[in-house]
Amino acid sequence: MDKRGYFSASRITELLAEGTGATRQTYLIDLALDAIGMKKEFDNEAMIHGRNTEADAYSFVVKQLYPNSFLKSDEFELINDDLGCSTDVEFTDNKNVLDIKCPQLKGFLESKKAVNVSKQYYDQIQTQLLKTGGEIGYLLYYLQKPMNKYIGDVWEDYDFENFDDNYFIKEIQKDDKRQEEILKAVEKYAPVKNEIIEMLLNAPEIEFKEHFRLNDEKFR
Repeated sequence: MDKRGYFSASRITELLAEGTGATRQTYLIDLALDAIGMKKEFDNEAMIHGRNTEADAYSFVVKQLYPNSFLKSDEFELINDDLGCSTDVEFTDNKNVLDIKCPQLKGFLESKKAVNVSKQYYDQIQTQLLKTGGEIGYLLYYLQKPMNKYIGDVWEDYDFENFDDNYFIKEIQKDDKRQEEILKAVEKYAPVKNEIIEMLLNAPEIEFKEHFRLNDEKFR
């Protein structure tokens, strides 16, 4: 289904962000713009690389380790009226989930060394488990050289001793407390997002050339 305007697993951490609230506000505005078709889509090399590599990660690693798995990427499904997610991989005999991450070399090595996963990935898995009702979420990090070189990067061969050195898996247990925090935040801020949508839809149209001409004259 069309995910425009819905809270989603990939950015749910922004809704729960602490501090001044600027991160949350930016996310709410992005969602509102998305809901009315005004958010500009963009791509970058890392995103393209991730999409190109995901199928290989599933074929070469996930399916071999988990024959009971199946690929579901890009199928956005609702958890409630305001929140949804797209799971990369689910299983035929349980409700667990697996999310495929395809970072480039620096990110791969940093993630492998880190004791904990980032808040963003942790919350993404918790949201996916909310959808399936599973107990365990897996993060599979898979490294493959970019398909194309591009300006600003010089890539060298990855000299791994063993084939399976180019992936690793981190396991995340279901966290009832965090899942409750996610649901409460969605419930709290969904009306705010809807108010922003209404404000945008009811905002007067501006003739930008005239608007800037008048303001220019005002400060002469």
